[in-house]
Amino acid sequence: MAPSDSSTSTFESLEPSSPAEIDLQLASISQVNFDVLPYAALETDAQGRVLLINGKARQLLGLQGSAVGRAFFTDICAWANNPLFLGRFVAGVRRAKMDETFSFVLKVGAQLVLTRVRLFLEPSSQRYWILFS
Repeated sequence: MAPSDSSTSTFESLEPSSPAEIDLQLASISQVNFDVLPYAALETDAQGRVLLINGKARQLLGLQGSAVGRAFFTDICAWANNPLFLGRFVAGVRRAKMDETFSFVLKVGAQLVLTRVRLFLEPSSQRYWILFS
């Protein structure tokens, strides 16, 4: 299924369209291909430290320079340090199972941006992903 508006791509409207196909795509993705994904994506460890982040995520979050090694929920996105976002992440880590999609308003500078967030744990590689569209 193609996106209805080519200027706004979401992980929900792109091929591969099923969550399992997206999981498979991210599990084996290279850094070069990661940077050209049509949605914002980052990988964290179980404590929420950034391991990998693509250009779209850096742009969406207003980041300059590297975010690798920084704590996502405190250093990068303190607005996400709440029960709706961090709470879901922590619960998924504890369960060793995470796959949730929800709407969330990001605060980037003075601007508020409504996004869709997908938190998931890729089961075979134990990689934690945060996707924004």
